[in-house]
Amino acid sequence: LLSADEIFETGVQASKSGLSLAIHAIGDRATQEVLQGFNRLRKFERDNHLPRLRHRIEHLQLLSPENLALVAKLKLCASMQPVHLYMDMQTADRHWGARSRYAYAFASLISHGTDVIFGSDAPVESPNPFLGIHAAVARSQYSPHSTSWYPEEKINLAAAINAYTLEPARQAGLKGMLGELAAGRFADLVVMDRNPFGVQPDELHTLKPVMVMVEGSRIFQTF
Repeated sequence: LLSADEIFETGVQASKSGLSLAIHAIGDRATQEVLQGFNRLRKFERDNHLPRLRHRIEHLQLLSPENLALVAKLKLCASMQPVHLYMDMQTADRHWGARSRYAYAFASLISHGTDVIFGSDAPVESPNPFLGIHAAVARSQYSPHSTSWYPEEKINLAAAINAYTLEPARQAGLKGMLGELAAGRFADLVVMDRNPFGVQPDELHTLKPVMVMVEGSRIFQTF
């Protein structure tokens, strides 16, 4: 709903106040406008010796191929929700056609050096991260024999887990506190019924927690 000019004008006020922007963009035209606005904003930050803030684009569901590298060049965070892929793939094929090749372009964005974080978009979708992890790794429906939708954009399990854990902590400025199991971090963790790295990709959505801890306190346990 905003032009590149309006995004830039809003961005100037935000950057002067030290506030990073999060802008929703789904279609390729929306993404184009957002990137043009951010391109001008990055120049404004440089010219005025302002810090390069952690601006991000929410959803980023469809990109033009020529814009893949620009997201990384502008040091923007791609905040994406893989779980939407389940419901959107048929609609995307119907309305976007061949452009769907760069829909949910997880692998392409990561290969260009873009910082990618994943979320659920709850309550629009389930907050269960393993549904999104399955979508990012398998890019298929839940059926074991489903065909992957543009398999070129599949990513491996380690990359998907990183996008749900360590990378969001880094983007929020909380690396060293959250996002990984290490000494000195908050003990926020889940214990799963199976090792995610020991199941087939098409089984990832079936994983369930058997224990949940928040800051070291057990808030859920099945054993």
